[in-house]
Amino acid sequence: KIADCLSSLDALIAAQADKLDAFKTHKKGLMQQLFPREGETVPRLRFAEFRGAGEWEVKQLGEISNIRTGPFGSVLHESDYVEFGTPIITVEHLGEFWIEGDNAPKITDSDKERLSPYVLSEGDIVFSRVGSVDRSAIIRDAEKGWLFSGRLLRLRVITKENFSAFLNQMLKHEPSKAQIRDNAVGQTMPSLNTEILKRISLSFPSLPEQQKIAACLSSLDALIAAQADKLDALKTHERPDAATLPQPGSGGRMSNTAQPFASLDDLARHLREGLDKKYVLLFGFNGTGKTRLSM
Repeated sequence: KIADCLSSLDALIAAQADKLDAFKTHKKGLMQQLFPREGETVPRLRFAEFRGAGEWEVKQLGEISNIRTGPFGSVLHESDYVEFGTPIITVEHLGEFWIEGDNAPKITDSDKERLSPYVLSEGDIVFSRVGSVDRSAIIRDAEKGWLFSGRLLRLRVITKENFSAFLNQMLKHEPSKAQIRDNAVGQTMPSLNTEILKRISLSFPSLPEQQKIAACLSSLDALIAAQADKLDALKTHERPDAATLPQPGSGGRMSNTAQPFASLDDLARHLREGLDKKYVLLFGFNGTGKTRLSM
């Protein structure tokens, strides 16, 4: 009985791992279609209302944002940290999609006031300044009012024509990350500074198209994050919430009704409203953890 139970758990873990990989593969392929290729100014795939809308405009980050380096060590010391106060984030808190700051050190209200130029706002994007310089994360409402450390750079969009959630997704796109890595300096360890980031060039469509693309990809991020949490819970033998456990007749699939898209089939229905079906690769699941390709 125990062996059968463990075998079933192993099979479920493998199936959910395959599902997570499929979600990530889908997003990567979708980004390759929704963003222009290198040397091009029009993407291969556009939502219906933006077909024929014209070329995307190339802009440097310095044209659309204010970029600042975090406070240097002489301004803030480890001895300044307290048990309760305002969190200050550093490189280790940059998650795959957003900030993971549960263990972030904290500073007093007086230090926060002293370091007010380094207070974060919702929509800010923070970068690793050294090492993995292509790592970045967007600040959500939950992190508004936190601070960033000297190991980070903060980018704040200052133009009405640009949407920070779109820029966040563009910066996750591999060609954008490669451009940042290629422009980093340092022989032993790559590093960034404000001037380097200001010169990074990216392509932007109209604000409404930016918002549409950002909403689509951000919803997929939420789906991937939820799936990763479920997989972690299974691996550590934690008991998931009853609402997320496989239900009778579900073929072993785990529900995800709390997310914007419960599955890629739901995402498919959303995308088909605005995208050419022939270009979109959508994955379905047959309950065994294997994927099938539908067009």
